[in-house]
Amino acid sequence: MKSNDIINGALPGLIAGCILYVIGGFVGPIIGPGWSDLLQGLSFFVGLVWVAIGVRRKLSVQKQI
Repeated sequence: MKSNDIINGALPGLIAGCILYVIGGFVGPIIGPGWSDLLQGLSFFVGLVWVAIGVRRKLSVQKQI
């Protein structure tokens, strides 16, 4: 597996995690500081899981070829 395949598998998860983090930062002052921290923490884990699934999917496609 090339490093380019890893980057292509991980990039959507990284982007989604960053977008959710920014949304949590904007919405945080409206809903309260504790909820802002919770949303931003969850965005990290959502992005991390998405990255893991994307890389695993790329790896499984490479093994089939």
